[in-house]
Amino acid sequence: MDPADDSPRQTGPVSDPGDVIVGTIRIPPWMGRLPPVVWVFVALAILDSAYRIWQGPISLTDATSLVLSVIGGAAFVLLPAAILLGPGGAGRTSWIFQGALALAGAEILGLVGRDVLDVFAHPDLDISATAPDSLLRSMVVEISVALLRIFGLSRIGFGLRAIAGPARPFGRILYAAPAAALAVLLFADLLTIQVSQAAPATGRDAVVLGYNLLILVAGAITLVLWAWIASLAYRQDGQTWRLTMIGAGAIALASVIIAIGWIVAFLRADWAPMILTWFGLTASAVRVLGAVSLVLGLGRGFESIGTVMGSEATSDHAPDTDQATGPMSV
Repeated sequence: MDPADDSPRQTGPVSDPGDVIVGTIRIPPWMGRLPPVVWVFVALAILDSAYRIWQGPISLTDATSLVLSVIGGAAFVLLPAAILLGPGGAGRTSWIFQGALALAGAEILGLVGRDVLDVFAHPDLDISATAPDSLLRSMVVEISVALLRIFGLSRIGFGLRAIAGPARPFGRILYAAPAAALAVLLFADLLTIQVSQAAPATGRDAVVLGYNLLILVAGAITLVLWAWIASLAYRQDGQTWRLTMIGAGAIALASVIIAIGWIVAFLRADWAPMILTWFGLTASAVRVLGAVSLVLGLGRGFESIGTVMGSEATSDHAPDTDQATGPMSV
């Protein structure tokens, strides 16, 4: 050894400050690059899934429905995070992100809202089936969820329309399909209202009728908005738009499948439980496909967003922000 060489020598194992426990676990580098707000949605998705599993039943069909519910719920809750992580993704002020945030909020509120209201109303009693105002609390939750979903879908739709390029022609069949789906949905809801009104009279007939009418109106508006988003994406080219079209179209189709199940169950009352179970499972599977496709599509980002924002940053003669980005500049 050269006596002049006084460089330090490694005499023992060197610990890496990146190790959580020295020599065992290391945090992947990509986790440190995620924005902190993304972890909020990851935590919410985990809590959403845990709550569904905690309430879940144990039979085979119910377990399948539970798994689909967990995946679909987690996908909607993670949608805002996917948009923020997209390569050309919109920022927190974009209409698309705000819409995704509203859809995530609607998913969580629809899951825990009724339980929260019950706890605050009578914290020591299980009143889900006995309290006279039980249905009213359900209406409060349903109205809140419906408003959030309508707001969220409207924001996403207007955001997509603002960044969409020249559209290709829209075939007549694609005008007829949403109209037929809406007709099926309305018919099933009206059939449900008729059945409920034919039941023995109670002191809450007006409340029940109002609740059913609320479900009818909210379901129709939501279906129309999903179909609108699917039509916007259908008329554009690219993988992102294609996944968005599949996602929105599948979620709209899931509502129609549920409606068809109710109609078939009404016609074959002796098989109604089995019919509703299998139609419900099919609708849940289609909804999961739609939710995951939507996350993948919107999470990929839209090239036109990056192009517009890049042109604003590099050109001294960039167009006015409101004209260039439309709703995206809120």
